[in-house]
Amino acid sequence: MEEKYTIFSKVRIADVLTPESTPDKSKWQRAFNSISAKHFDFVICDREELTIVCAIELNDKSHNRKNRKKRDEFVREICKNAALPFVEFQVKHSYTMSKVHEKLAGILVHQ
Repeated sequence: MEEKYTIFSKVRIADVLTPESTPDKSKWQRAFNSISAKHFDFVICDREELTIVCAIELNDKSHNRKNRKKRDEFVREICKNAALPFVEFQVKHSYTMSKVHEKLAGILVHQ
């Protein structure tokens, strides 16, 4: 994986996804504002072309809060609508690389 991909951390969602164009500028601005202050924990890109392969979220215990659950559902939905693979991991003290590769394999194999 390391040779084919570059991993970026704390990437602003608005730098990855853009709201659909609409004649209603205020509607577009509201959509943009809803993503402009949110971030993906990591974004994996093709190393040569820098095309985005997937976004990754690390879920710690804060993701159990009501407002955070609402935010997470919103992010899942916009990624789904944009056909952007979105992978979530539970936060741990350490990770086994084989488990990380296993979880990402289905996405990375299609690249």
